[in-house]
Amino acid sequence: MRLFQAIDMVEIKSSLGLQQVIFYQGMFSLLYFAICGGCLLNKLQNYKFQNSILFILTLPIFSLWCCIEIVRIGLGYIGNLLEKVPMISAFLLLTIFPQLVAILFLTFLQDPVFPFDTAAGSMMILFLLSELYVGRLTFKTLIERQTAQFFRLCQEEEMERILNTTFVNRPSAGRGR
Repeated sequence: MRLFQAIDMVEIKSSLGLQQVIFYQGMFSLLYFAICGGCLLNKLQNYKFQNSILFILTLPIFSLWCCIEIVRIGLGYIGNLLEKVPMISAFLLLTIFPQLVAILFLTFLQDPVFPFDTAAGSMMILFLLSELYVGRLTFKTLIERQTAQFFRLCQEEEMERILNTTFVNRPSAGRGR
């Protein structure tokens, strides 16, 4: 007799690598927010911008990055743990746009670029690209697993339907003779 017959063994498909990259990138984002936010306020108060469009765009792009980063990290973290394809896809889309675009702007296109902006921005770009790579692999694995589960359920329903029609349409042994 087998113990625990009712317990199904489920293979976990969430990615430890993606979870680690999201965690470390989230911690680095806190540091980036604190230091680059302070540098940005210093730039806006003490520096003369050569291009007024960059002066107008810098603060809204940084604010957009801050707001979206919280949502993006939450979607990636929870979506990976719960193995939710829609959350992982939203995480990947938010990583490409607007986060990658915002970090590229904050790293290279600001008017006075501080050395920390370039160094920290380059690290953020590396984190985002690694999240895209590992996230894509995780996304592909989750889709393959959920597709296999769907086809298995379809096959089980088809087998039940075939067995039910076979037993219902089967002539009984004592009738008709």
